[in-house]
Amino acid sequence: MCVYLYLYTTRQSLQSTKLYGWNLLNMKTEMERQKVSGKWWCIANSDICETYPDSLYVPKSLPEEVIRSCAEFRSRDRLPVLCWYNAKKHTGILRCAQPLPGATGKFSVHDESVIKEARLTCPSEELVIFDARSRVAAGGNMLKGKGTEDTVNRYKLCKLLFLDIANIHAMRESIDKLHKVCCNPSNTHWLSQLESSQWLKHCSSVLRGAYTVARHVEDHGAMALIHCSDGWDRTSQLSSLAQLLLDPFYRTYHGFKILVEKEWLAFGHKFEHRLGHPLHSQERSPVFLQFLDCIWQVMQQFPAAFEFNEQYLLAIANHLNSGWFGTFLYNSNQERLSQDLRLTTVSMWAYLDALKLTATNPSYVETSELLRPQTSLRRLHLWFTYLLQYDDASLAAKSDICEGEDSISSKAHTNTSLVVWVPNDRAPLCHDCHQAFTALRRKHHCRACGQVFCGECTRQRIRLPRFGYYRPERVCDACFRIYGEDDTDTGFVVVGGPNH
Repeated sequence: MCVYLYLYTTRQSLQSTKLYGWNLLNMKTEMERQKVSGKWWCIANSDICETYPDSLYVPKSLPEEVIRSCAEFRSRDRLPVLCWYNAKKHTGILRCAQPLPGATGKFSVHDESVIKEARLTCPSEELVIFDARSRVAAGGNMLKGKGTEDTVNRYKLCKLLFLDIANIHAMRESIDKLHKVCCNPSNTHWLSQLESSQWLKHCSSVLRGAYTVARHVEDHGAMALIHCSDGWDRTSQLSSLAQLLLDPFYRTYHGFKILVEKEWLAFGHKFEHRLGHPLHSQERSPVFLQFLDCIWQVMQQFPAAFEFNEQYLLAIANHLNSGWFGTFLYNSNQERLSQDLRLTTVSMWAYLDALKLTATNPSYVETSELLRPQTSLRRLHLWFTYLLQYDDASLAAKSDICEGEDSISSKAHTNTSLVVWVPNDRAPLCHDCHQAFTALRRKHHCRACGQVFCGECTRQRIRLPRFGYYRPERVCDACFRIYGEDDTDTGFVVVGGPNH
């Protein structure tokens, strides 16, 4: 069960940080960076779609009345709009929600006009519609008054491809099974249980779909239109991943933040529902986490193509549900603005900027080439640094596993003792420097004494086999001085020296 802890700060403290991290995305500025051609024009989204950005880019040849009529024929009024543009090839990516033909085959001439004019903006005059669902799922939606495009009779000269990506309920079931496997300390049937969760299979489907979109845009010179059902889950995954493969800017430290702000926050991904709000538990689904997992998979294949490293992704993944930041609260930018989050919470991006020294990839080499990842299940791996990051704690709770470690002496076992951690709510100040904890000065427990310290006072890492920690773990300076110079018989192995 997800626990929501909302962190509110005073206006005075926020003024001292100058609201850093908010107002990161300006849609017009971003589209100007992409050098959108004069065949597209920007209209203000005053009341067209409440889950879309303030500025919408649509074909210039169409009046606003046609655009509004088109929105009425799309689920949740989420009409086709341009979200990425290739100025060299005059191709791009559009996104929207499913149309509303229903079982009776209703149609909209204005919706067809928007698709047609978008197709005519690229030299090849080719437009491919990528439906993230399966053909069966799209057909089932027709019985609910929705459906997909009829490229035979209505949307002429357009191509329709189904990507067969499972829905949010299947993804929720998959991640629940995966968590159960990862939390089980037993190694029995590990691989078969991992396979039964189907998590990597789903990641493969999403990554393959995004690469298919990117190839059609880059290699075939086609316009791509992406949608799923409502256009805020699988559509966000496919659109943002395809842009990450196509545009090197989104692989930079700053550019990735713009990508998330644009494709996920501005285009209305339902973070509150998907992250497990207690009142909407049936809508919980790891859509954004799966997106981060897919990026990690690409990073394993192209380690020098990203300016940020794995710590960058881990920081975002670990704080999706922490409640420390206002970035991922609520379901849309409109809701976040109405709650005045920019004055009452800190942005996630300010925290990432504070981590830049440790979250930057020293091997980064900028390339404008399209990244062509291997999407086969054989080439994908478990994101172990995220999914197994607390694995040592589960090992410590199982004495039978500790007894099987050849590296632990019998003396270490006889001296094993339990470290009682001080609860977070009883530690308003760092135990060492006595400075107050803030949104950027985080709390950390020393694994040897259990007291709560800030990051500066727990910079040292040593192995603590007697407590079940076989990898370097965080300890305070005092515990490092006490145990760091002991011999190996005590069960402590020094990994790094003090930074004095």
